[in-house]
Amino acid sequence: MISIIMPSYLDVYRDAATNRISKFHRAVQSVINQTFADWELIVISDGCKTTIEEIKKYKDLRVNILTIPKCPTFSGTPRNVGIEHSEGKYIIYLDTDDYWGENHLQIISEQLTKDLVVFNDYTFFKERKERACTLKMGHCGTSSICHKKGKSRWKKGYAHDWEFIKDLLKEFPDFEHIKTPEYYVMHIPHQYDK
Repeated sequence: MISIIMPSYLDVYRDAATNRISKFHRAVQSVINQTFADWELIVISDGCKTTIEEIKKYKDLRVNILTIPKCPTFSGTPRNVGIEHSEGKYIIYLDTDDYWGENHLQIISEQLTKDLVVFNDYTFFKERKERACTLKMGHCGTSSICHKKGKSRWKKGYAHDWEFIKDLLKEFPDFEHIKTPEYYVMHIPHQYDK
């Protein structure tokens, strides 16, 4: 099983995507539409009543909600809570303003030969373009990795994703860059918002 961790705060905050509720539904539906069926989605409501109300619209038993008090921006707590409650052997992340193509998890599952894999994603500045992701600072977001559930946990602060990746590399030093699945980055602050 693959556990999908999705922190969710749908209220307004600085540099947030527009139309957050509709994008949240687009993201959740993209998980439900996966051709690979052995998954669980763990949505962590980060002090957001809107997230709780919106997730109630889904009847798929693989979609779960956890609620925690509002955390500071760039806190690793929501993702850590998701990891702690996950039942899957592998963990993957999806942001509420992005989405997956229907074969995303299938493509990844067929290539899970290591405990940590990294993959490219697609951006949409003027047109759809494959973006190279590597395990180097500034060149890999945590939505471009899938890893075995282990001991690594998220930290606090602006570079929390990079700090987490560094911990994963210590825990799982033998990683692989796999064929690009179908991760679509639909919001990059100050650059584009689709």
